[in-house]
Amino acid sequence: MGFFELSASVLLKDTLNEREAAPPSRADWAPTMRGNPYLLWEYAPGQRTEHGTDVNINSLGLRGPEPAIPKPQGARRIITTGDSSVYGFMVGEGEVFIDVAQQNLAAIDSNIESWNAAIPGYSTYQSLNLLETRALTLEPDLIVIANIWSDNNFDTFVDKELINTYQNYEGGLTGLVASVFEWSALFRALDYTIRVEGGAQAEAREVGWEVGGQDTTSGERRVAVNDYATNLQRLIDLSRDNDAIPVFAMLPHPTDLVESREPPAWDLYRDVMSDTASRNGVLLVDFREAFAASGLPYGELFFEEGEPGIRGDLHPTRIGHRIMGETLAQALSQWAETGDLDVAPVPGPTIIYEDPFVFSDGDPNKTPELGSANDTILSGEISLEVFQGASLQIDALVPGSFPPRRINGAILSGPGPFSISLPGETTSVTLMIYEDMTGDGPTADDRRHDWSDRVVVLDGSEIVIDLNGND
Repeated sequence: MGFFELSASVLLKDTLNEREAAPPSRADWAPTMRGNPYLLWEYAPGQRTEHGTDVNINSLGLRGPEPAIPKPQGARRIITTGDSSVYGFMVGEGEVFIDVAQQNLAAIDSNIESWNAAIPGYSTYQSLNLLETRALTLEPDLIVIANIWSDNNFDTFVDKELINTYQNYEGGLTGLVASVFEWSALFRALDYTIRVEGGAQAEAREVGWEVGGQDTTSGERRVAVNDYATNLQRLIDLSRDNDAIPVFAMLPHPTDLVESREPPAWDLYRDVMSDTASRNGVLLVDFREAFAASGLPYGELFFEEGEPGIRGDLHPTRIGHRIMGETLAQALSQWAETGDLDVAPVPGPTIIYEDPFVFSDGDPNKTPELGSANDTILSGEISLEVFQGASLQIDALVPGSFPPRRINGAILSGPGPFSISLPGETTSVTLMIYEDMTGDGPTADDRRHDWSDRVVVLDGSEIVIDLNGND
């Protein structure tokens, strides 16, 4: 049985509800992300603070308050799909663009509601399954589809292959989650934070806002370009089959504000979205034009947490979300007034796309190849008097990167000498060390030594990492 047939099944929804643990309470700081065999990962319900921003996750695993199900008579619901840029990374409740759009549209119809079905790191595969197994219970009248960044991303895994691993697993779901995630790039990007609530400490497991770039890539996109085109078509069909109007949103990027640039790898995926919208008579709301028209610099429109050499991060700020929300509201004003959108399709053949950016031996533009004579070697010794684990893992990270960007690492049988090979142009790193108690990769139960705030300059000298004190 195919992936989408499984996810569309009512029996699947019942099975998931029966086999998943009960949602954590709002005060227990349970894991922010948890594994799911059909969504890959999902939010655990609860209230928490993420990087200084208060966030509420409802019982559907979506950001926002608890919804009324079934939908109240007269209510008109808009939901969005996408990744962390749509979810609202570091943007407060009510300030994400879908909420700003609802607030503006309320002047036309106060019964319009907004619901955020975007999840950090989600591709079109995951959004399709989220809608089919859960989010369509909101009975949306309009679905804003904004998936692009996670789909076009190069990573250590391909969504279809990872999903297939889940489907073919013959054991329990708990074992499945552990077996896949503990060795994955996603797991290495985990950021454990100690919270103090009512005098008691509890660990919160947080998954990087965007999965990817944590290790040498497969050379393939998470979602191949023609699969992306198919998934966008499925999202359109799924919307219309459930009496919802599909709308595409073209997300902005800091490089859009640069006058001259080389065509980036994601322009191909933007072309796919434009072509699909045109053939299907789907409204395409282009936020790029709104950002350019604002006259604001990228530093006010995007967070500046990007990797070295990239002008800012692709996550819009509160100001960026406000501009996006106002733009979306203006584009949807006809729908708010009449309940419809007048967009005529432009018939055309289905296009088979060729992706010039895919490399069978890894993407050389994303992860420098290791093992050459020009490598830089970081070596030293780990000192830890009491160690009872199965192994130690030490990761070299890009200083200041968020989520932590792993360059390379080493796994040791215990404290002692280590050596990590790094690309020749690397000048400094920060470190993360895990005491792996069972040898199954870093988990929430393992002790973590966070040296991400200590920059190690690569000047050829050996370093001593003393883990005996409090760090």
